[in-house]
Amino acid sequence: MDCVLNGKYADWAQMVDKISFESFTNSDHQRDHAALNELAFKLNRASVLISLHGYKHACDEGKKQHCVVGSHVLSAINSISSILSLTEKLSVQVREAVLLSRGVYETLLVGAFCSIDGGARADKAMLHSIYKTFRSQTQHADLGPVQVKVSRTQRIDRNHPKVIEAMKLFGSSSNIRPCFTETRAEMISAIAGKDGPAGILFSGVEAMIYDIGSEIVHGSYYAWEAFNESTEGQLERLQRHYQTAHYAVFLSTAAFCRAIRANMLPSDFFEDLESFAIDTLEVHARDELNADGDEGG
Repeated sequence: MDCVLNGKYADWAQMVDKISFESFTNSDHQRDHAALNELAFKLNRASVLISLHGYKHACDEGKKQHCVVGSHVLSAINSISSILSLTEKLSVQVREAVLLSRGVYETLLVGAFCSIDGGARADKAMLHSIYKTFRSQTQHADLGPVQVKVSRTQRIDRNHPKVIEAMKLFGSSSNIRPCFTETRAEMISAIAGKDGPAGILFSGVEAMIYDIGSEIVHGSYYAWEAFNESTEGQLERLQRHYQTAHYAVFLSTAAFCRAIRANMLPSDFFEDLESFAIDTLEVHARDELNADGDEGG
């Protein structure tokens, strides 16, 4: 967009190329960031293992289950990759990293939920994707006396057998229905029924991250205040928020690995990945305790 600026505003516009943020780093953050990068790499190997296992599965329902669960792992990796980009150095962008860590938690929670029942939920998830794609291909909105209609050009045929199956399952009412009616607490309870520690880990992440993540995504004033309180130094404050995201991702990964091993894929790889996640956090926790002890001494 062309525009004409005069005086000091023209000089200011020439000086500003992009928004920048004051950033920080230290050895603790570099260590944690490297561990998160390694976790993402290991999760990528996990997604390959799930895909290969699903490819070899004789049952069609089992193939679908591995496909859906594997897609959740890939989605989590995408979010972790964004967290890594945002937090290569510590800045106010850690706020978005915390929100993304909530996405990792929910993605791995639903993936774990789909992994523990033999494949019925995964089949439902696939049908819901078809249902929602079909139902959302035409959107209507009323703006006073004006009605807006938005339609996709490439449309799905209502008479396609999978569309018919999806519509029978989810109905054709005016409101698009969710895939799962279970709450997160009910999903965690179902997972805990297969593996108690997995449920405990997911519950811990829920308590740690979900509320502040909701405040961020809904744009509340509290979400601003929580990340800009002046009770401590800026580096310490940013590092504390980064650690919240860090713990949420590692604990969610450990919980997911336990759920996968409990029912769908009892592989040593997932046991090793769980151990890596927990051991990394234990090292971090010991360092924190040692630092507190030094200060107290």
